Parts: sequence; structure tokens; C-alpha cells
Amino acid sequence: MGYIILLVALGVLFLLLELLLLPGVSFGAILSLVCYGSAIYMAFTDYDTVVGIIVLGVIFLISILTTVLSLRAKTWRRLSLNQEIDSSSMAQPSDELTAGQCGVAISRLRARSRLAEKPTRLALSMFMLLSVRRLRL
Repeated sequence: MGYIILLVALGVLFLLLELLLLPGVSFGAILSLVCYGSAIYMAFTDYDTVVGIIVLGVIFLISILTTVLSLRAKTWRRLSLNQEIDSSSMAQPSDELTAGQCGVAISRLRARSRLAEKPTRLALSMFMLLSVRRLRL
């Protein structure tokens, strides 16, 4: 009887992992079903039919209760992160640049046409716009 209780407890644990941590039907659901099936099989073979039906009913009730309790909104609020992130890994451009500032390009600003061997009109106009060394914001 100890193995049956252990298998049911492992099945509930794997069901909780599946519902709370693992997305989709994955390893946790399969292990839960294997544990439940093994517990039911052991109950029917090692004991009589009445014990097997009782174990089947207990597994069904525990699974429904576990699913309902884990999918409630209060459970998700306890597990979710409630902090706001106000920092950034990069400086905001609005902090460093203002309208009217001038800058110098570090590299050559040339555009190539990769669509055809001859430069297209768009590539030529981009080249004329970008080839200016001083940029005004």
C-alpha cells in the first residue's frame, strides 16, 4: 500500500509541475499519467477490485482538486513577480541628443545597390543623402 500512496503523491507532484512550470503537454503530464496508471494497476492486482476503485476515485478527486487550486487567479498572483523594471541597459537617446546638435560620421556612409548591378535611383538618392559628413538632427 505504501508504493501506491507514493505513486499517487508523485503523480500529483508531476501534475503540479505540469500546470505551473512546464508549458503544454510535456514530460510532467506523461510522468503523472504513468504514476497514476501504475498506482491503479498495483491497486487492482495486489488488492481486490474495491481497493482499485477506491484508489481510482481518490486519484480522480485529487487531480481535479489540484487542477482547480492551481488554476485559480490567487495562486498565479502569489507566484508572479510584482516588481516594475525602471532601469535600462542602454542610455536613452533623448538624454544625450537634442535638436540642433551636429555630429561627425565615424565611418564612410555609402549605399550600395544589391538588387541590380546598376545603381538604382533609390540607392543614388540615399548615397547623396548619406555621403554628407556633417549630420544635423
